[in-house]
Amino acid sequence: MAEKKDSNGGKDAIIQRLDALIRLIIETNKDKEGLNEAQFSRILHSVGISPTDIAKILGKKKATDVSPYLYQKKK
Repeated sequence: MAEKKDSNGGKDAIIQRLDALIRLIIETNKDKEGLNEAQFSRILHSVGISPTDIAKILGKKKATDVSPYLYQKKK
């Protein structure tokens, strides 16, 4: 029986592993550096990672869970 190939060439598996590595780095440095999720979210956003992907990395359900960290409320 032939294996079914991913339509994206296995990129999803690579992305999941990279997300896991980023999460591991965040968790190990959270206490050392005194950084919190908001600061990590801003760092990830500054290098071009989308709010949706940041939410996945941080274990949140939706991009709206990290949007308060990224965007200031207008007065």
